[in-house]
Amino acid sequence: RNGKIFYTSITSLSHISKYPWIISQILTAPCMVFGTKAYVGGKDLGNHGGNLADFIYKNKLTNNVTIVEIKTPKAPLLRKNYRNNSYSLSDDLGGGIIQSLSYRQSLMENFAQLRLQYGEPFEASTPACVLIIGNTDELHNPSGELDRVKLASFENLRGHLNGITVVTFDELLEKLKGLIAIMSSGDLQYPSDATQCFEDDIPF
Repeated sequence: RNGKIFYTSITSLSHISKYPWIISQILTAPCMVFGTKAYVGGKDLGNHGGNLADFIYKNKLTNNVTIVEIKTPKAPLLRKNYRNNSYSLSDDLGGGIIQSLSYRQSLMENFAQLRLQYGEPFEASTPACVLIIGNTDELHNPSGELDRVKLASFENLRGHLNGITVVTFDELLEKLKGLIAIMSSGDLQYPSDATQCFEDDIPF
């Protein structure tokens, strides 16, 4: 289909597991999937509970891991207008941030035990976290123009997070479009599993 992208409104962890290079496009280092719905510690003395991260990616060169948490494209980024020049963050975004931080803390606290359980070497030196959530359409006003107050509220928030990268689904889609354009030009070779993905629906 010549790289045509089909954009739907539903995310699928199974599709992203099938094409792990999709998420690797937003990571700063060469990474591979290390775990899906991966246990990162947190069970109590009765062996109950426990934290399951959507994905853990491992740096191919240093073995250090990155925690990836995925919400839905429809999850709101902001809540109501807070006074005149700012918006408060949504429960989904705030909860996703706290959840990611909790997973990171749990992974670091249980590192020695988890390394034995996984049976494959990895490092957890201040792991980075990635949260994929929502769409930037929300930052536009009814006329389709960017609302500068909403934009500033969102960008100021994610720009000052420590160790957590917040990416929206449409931002991820734009990165994929750019990748497709580069590969279609013939300057780069397709990843081994990319051709089939381009022929299927994009998984969100």
